[in-house]
Amino acid sequence: MRAFSIRARLVSGLIATLMVSGLAACSSASKDSSASAPEVPERPLAPTETVAFDTDVEVAKALFDRAEGAVVASADPVAQARAAAVAQALSLPMLTETGDSEVATELDRLGVKTVLAVGGVDVAANVDVMTDTGDAQALSTVLGSEVRACDEFGVDDLLNLDPTDVAVPEFSPQPGAKDTEQATQTEQAGGEATEATSGQSQAVPTPKMVDLAPLPRGDRGNANTKAIAFATQSSPLGVVANALSAGLDVSVLAQADPRATSESMKMMREGRVAVGLGPDFGGTQTLRHAAQLATSADELPGGGGLVFPGRRMVALYGHPHTRALGVLGEQSPTEAAQLALQYAKQYQQFSDVPFIPAFEIIATVASAGAGDDGFYSDVTAEPDLAPSIDAISEVGGYAIIDLQPGRANLLDQAKLYVDLLKRPNVGLALDPEWKLYGNQVHLEQVGHVEIAEVNEVSQWLAQLVRENNLPQKVFMLHQFQVQMIRDRNQMVQHPELATVIHVDGHGTPAAKMQTWDVIREDLQPWVWLAWKNFIDEDKPMLNAEQTMGIEPRPWFVSFQ
Repeated sequence: MRAFSIRARLVSGLIATLMVSGLAACSSASKDSSASAPEVPERPLAPTETVAFDTDVEVAKALFDRAEGAVVASADPVAQARAAAVAQALSLPMLTETGDSEVATELDRLGVKTVLAVGGVDVAANVDVMTDTGDAQALSTVLGSEVRACDEFGVDDLLNLDPTDVAVPEFSPQPGAKDTEQATQTEQAGGEATEATSGQSQAVPTPKMVDLAPLPRGDRGNANTKAIAFATQSSPLGVVANALSAGLDVSVLAQADPRATSESMKMMREGRVAVGLGPDFGGTQTLRHAAQLATSADELPGGGGLVFPGRRMVALYGHPHTRALGVLGEQSPTEAAQLALQYAKQYQQFSDVPFIPAFEIIATVASAGAGDDGFYSDVTAEPDLAPSIDAISEVGGYAIIDLQPGRANLLDQAKLYVDLLKRPNVGLALDPEWKLYGNQVHLEQVGHVEIAEVNEVSQWLAQLVRENNLPQKVFMLHQFQVQMIRDRNQMVQHPELATVIHVDGHGTPAAKMQTWDVIREDLQPWVWLAWKNFIDEDKPMLNAEQTMGIEPRPWFVSFQ
């Protein structure tokens, strides 16, 4: 997470335009962070409770009371970048034209007199309109300072922007920019049309096209020292620019959730007001729920309250009391934890986030015999699993309790491990391969589970997380055939859970990749992916580099 506290900066005078030939990175030149900024009054409009904004117009409505100038842009990515850079540099609102009257209404409310139109948009308001011609020189004139051309411009560039040394992409070709003569003709035609229809209908707002000149600079206030705006790399640039121009502190998170890092959770515990920038935050109600969880929950190994994407896991699979079910049981819990730690170190070089060791422990084991309860599933008592969970916890790892239910109900089995699941670093896995119905017995078919039973378990587990102030938990579903999870598209999302599909088929690399691709089809975007390496059955088993070369890269890797 990167945090930026943006304060008012005034550029004295107009700096002579300096054009630098060639393309450069969009990050601004370094600036003296110790330079003092003049005091500015606090804005009267400021977020006092958690809120999420999807569009730049929404931010402008909430955080700007008046503005003499504004920037209006099309949805074109280059236009968005150029407009956001100007808005941020001059502390002005940016508005994206969507084809309705919303932008014109907001310009009127703000009392805007001059607009910079970027990306060939038509501004339907009684304002002076300057048209961005798409090159660096145009924005140099508007900003009164140096502007350089670059290839790309993103959220980080916006946050690091130096108003005296701006770098933005250029239009090539320029999308619909009007030259001065064309603009004048359009203005005259509009005026004549208005006169011709006078008395028959309301006058149509007629913008006045003017030459490029410096835009009026806004005042950047400290909108609310208690508020913290969260963005992601995919947040709309206009939304971020308006938050910065209004004086909000902005922090960039890898995931649109205030539980993403230790720092963001600390901000919530300190009573900061969360402001979500962009639709990734899921709206105000979703953000409020996540902020509440961030305030009350413990943190996971490695920090933060979200399982992914702040970490990856590599796990040993099996049962602690037998070698027959996987590598986990081939040594003592302490030795197994050390082996998992070695795997994590091997995989770390191929990941940009920490790899932590993990165990996936089979708690209920599919059985050839019916047992006293007739469920064909042998239950391991919680105290017998605790030493393994303690061992992996001591090396900073995570444990997942795996259920092979036979004829038992999955929720009933999950509740047998409620005390272990109350630990912050223990998740739950369901293995539909070993689910039986009617008179079925194991190994005569590949089992399946109905989505209603999956959702019943996930709802219970999410409630357990909420009631016990726990960080997000892994909720894993094993699947190597489409039929194993019936109606998977009806799976319910819970912010308390990181839902993972564990693609655990074995065979040749080509066969495994085919399974990987089939299982990924139509998968909900909030579901994470896991891969299993079979030490004996895979022919050959992928090494760490090959496993992490899989696309998309798995977040959880297990060994059996």
